[in-house]
Amino acid sequence: MNFLARSKGQGHDQQTYVDHVLGTLKFMKRFAGEAIPYAEHLPQDLLFHTLYNAVLFHDLGKLDSLNQEALKGGPKKKLRVFHEDAGAAYWLTDETPCFVAAVLIYSHHKGLTNFPVESARGETAFRFTDTERKKGFLHTKNNLDKYIQRHLEVLKNIKITVPDLPIPTNALDWRILLSFIVDSDHSNAANHCSQYFDYVLPDKARWAERLQKLDEKISAKADEPCSKKERKRNLLRTKMYECCRNSGVKERIVQCEAPVGSGKTSAVLAYLLNQAVQVKDVPRRLFVVVPFTSLICQIIDDLRDWIVLDGENPEEVVVGHYHMAEYSSDRAKHLSVLWRARIIVTTSVQFFETLASSRTASLRKLHALPGSMVFIDEFHATLPLKLWPVAWLWIKALAENWGCRFALSSGSMAEVWNISETNTQTIPSLISSEISDELFALEKNRIKYEPFKKPLDIIGLSDAIKSKGPWPKMVIMNTVQNAAILARHLKDNEALDVIHLSTALTPKHRKLVVEKIKERLKNTNDTQWILVATSCVEAGMNFSFRTGFREAFSVSSTLQPAGRINRHFSEDDAVLYVFTTTGSAFNKHPAADTFSLFKCFDENWFEKKNPSELMHSAMMSQWNRVDRNLLEQMLRDERNRNFEIINQNFRVIEADTRTVLISDSIREEIENYGKVSWQEIQKNSVQLWGTKIAKLALQEIRDTGIYYINEDLYDAELLGIMKFILGIEDFLRDGGAVI
Repeated sequence: MNFLARSKGQGHDQQTYVDHVLGTLKFMKRFAGEAIPYAEHLPQDLLFHTLYNAVLFHDLGKLDSLNQEALKGGPKKKLRVFHEDAGAAYWLTDETPCFVAAVLIYSHHKGLTNFPVESARGETAFRFTDTERKKGFLHTKNNLDKYIQRHLEVLKNIKITVPDLPIPTNALDWRILLSFIVDSDHSNAANHCSQYFDYVLPDKARWAERLQKLDEKISAKADEPCSKKERKRNLLRTKMYECCRNSGVKERIVQCEAPVGSGKTSAVLAYLLNQAVQVKDVPRRLFVVVPFTSLICQIIDDLRDWIVLDGENPEEVVVGHYHMAEYSSDRAKHLSVLWRARIIVTTSVQFFETLASSRTASLRKLHALPGSMVFIDEFHATLPLKLWPVAWLWIKALAENWGCRFALSSGSMAEVWNISETNTQTIPSLISSEISDELFALEKNRIKYEPFKKPLDIIGLSDAIKSKGPWPKMVIMNTVQNAAILARHLKDNEALDVIHLSTALTPKHRKLVVEKIKERLKNTNDTQWILVATSCVEAGMNFSFRTGFREAFSVSSTLQPAGRINRHFSEDDAVLYVFTTTGSAFNKHPAADTFSLFKCFDENWFEKKNPSELMHSAMMSQWNRVDRNLLEQMLRDERNRNFEIINQNFRVIEADTRTVLISDSIREEIENYGKVSWQEIQKNSVQLWGTKIAKLALQEIRDTGIYYINEDLYDAELLGIMKFILGIEDFLRDGGAVI
C-alpha cells in the first residue's frame, strides 16, 4: 500500500511516507555529521543512533488508517490521530527502550515541555491523550502493532538498534538534540514543497586565508595619513591588534576590554581566526552577536571587506539575522533564518532567546552552533542583568561540552560571571594591563560628561540642543516614539536639518541613513545638522559628532554614546550632555536605571574612575535590586528542565513583537504563495509590539504571522513607520477611532 506522509497542496503533490522518512534521515545524517564530532560529553555513536531512531519513527502515527484517510483527502482535512504519539509509544516500551528518542518524537511539533509536569503524568508521560478532535494514548495502544507492521513492510532494509544513550541532564543538550529532528523534518517538507533554500558549507573554512587578508587590511589602514592627535592612538591600536592576534590565551572563554576607537572588533576577530588556525577541531562557523539591529549592517560590511576572499559570494559567506523573523505555519517556514552560512551576524535577542526557547520554530537552527566561534561584541549591553545567571550556564555548557569558543568585547566590560556572591570565576584578558592603562589614560582627555539638573520638556530640550556646543550634534532618546516626536518637532517647529535613525525604519532604509550620516560627517563644511536616534547608535557605530545629548538611561548607556563624540580626538572640549524629560510629549522607558547613573554624577565618578570601575559600581547597585527569589527560581527551572517556563520568562526585551512588512510587491508575492527569501522579508520590515498592532488594527498576510502597512503610509526619508503611528495617535487624540 502506498502510505502518505503529506497530502497534496498548493503547488506540490502528495509525499509518500517512505520518501519523507528517508528524506528526513538524509538531512539528519548531514546535520548530525557536521555537529556531533564537537560533542565532548556524550558518546557520539550512541548520540547519532538515538537521533537516527527518532527520525526513523517520528511520523509513525501517520500510518494510522484514520490519518491516511485525512492525508488522501487534501490539505483541508485534519489528522484525526496525534501522529507523534506512536513513535513516542514505540520507544517507551520495555522491548525497545530509548527514552531520549521518545521525547524527541513527542516534542518535534509540540516543542519541549516542562519535564517535572510530564513525569507526574505517570504512564501518559510524554504521550498525547485523547481530545474532542484527536485520538491519542488509548487509540495508539490498540493500534501500535499495526503501525509497526506497516512501517517494517515499506522500510524493509532499515536496521533498528536500541542505543543505551545516557539521559542528558543539561537542558541545553535537549534543545540541541531536538533541533536536529525539527530541522531535518522541516527541511524535507520544504524541499518537497519546492520551498527549500539549501546552502551547504564548503569543506574548507579557509580561516588562515581570512586571517592573512585581515592582517593586510589592518596594516594598510595603519599606514594612512592622520593628524598628530590621532597618531598616538593609532600606534596604540596597532599594539592592541598585535597583542590580541598573537595572544597565547587558550581558554574557551576570553574577554577584551578597551575604549572606543581602539580597534576592538578587528583585534578580537584576529584572535579568533588565529585560534581557528591552531586548534585541532577546526571551528565550523563564526557568530558575531551584537545588542542592536542597527549595528548589523556596519559589521556585515566590515566583515565582507576584511575576510571574504576573492571568488566567494559575500552574501553567502556573511549573513545578517536582524530580528525574530520566524514563523510556525507551513507556508512561512521557508522564511525562517537557519544559521546556514559560514559567518552569521545576529542580535543578542535572537541568539539568547534561541538558547532559551522551547519552540520548534526557534530551536530548528540551534544545531548550527556547536563547534563555532562566538564573538559577543558590546558585551555590556547584551542582556538585562537578571538574565545573566542562566545565560552564563549556556555559555559554559557550549564551551565545555559542544566545542564553542567565546570572545567577549566591550569598552566598559560588565563582569557578569562574578555578580553572584558565590562566583569567583576569572575570564582571561586578551590585552596586557600596560596596553589597557595606556588606552584608558588617553580616553580620559577625549570627552567630558555634564548632567542637566532639572528635567526638560520638548521646548526646553530643543533650546538646549540649539544653544549647547558646536555642530553637528547627536541626540539619543530612550524610546522609538520619543526619538520620532523630537525629530518631527525639530524639523517642523525649529526648522533644523534633521536625520532620524531608529528601528522605525526598515533595515534597508537604516543602512541608507547610516551611509548618509557617514558621508555628511566627512564633509567639514557641512555642520549645521543633527542626528536624532535611539540607543541603536550608542555602540559600535563609526560616527564622530562634535556635541552629544543622551536621555538618561544607565551608566553603560552614558559611556557608550560618548564613543560617538569626538571619536578622532579633533576637539579639545567635547561634551556629552545627559538629561531627563518631562511633559506629555515624551513617554518613559520602564527599564531606565537613572538612580545608579546620577549617583555616579553625584560622586564625580565619571572623572575619578575608568569605565570598568564605573560599570562594576553601577552593576552591583543594580544587582542589589534584583529579586533573588525570581533569579533562583529561573536557575531551578533551567536545571529541572522546565522548558516552557524558561521560554516564557527569559525575555531580553519585555515585548510581544510582530513583523510588519513595508513592501507592496513582497506582500502580493506572499499572498500568491510565491517564493520569498527571508532576506527580503527582513530588509523590508520592522517590528511592532502586539498591543500596538491591535491598536492600529493592522491586517495579517494570510496565516503567516506577518502584518503589513501600505508603502505610501511609511516615511522612508525621516520617520519610517512612525509617520503612520504618530498620525493615528494624533487622529485618536482628536476624537477619532480605528474600527
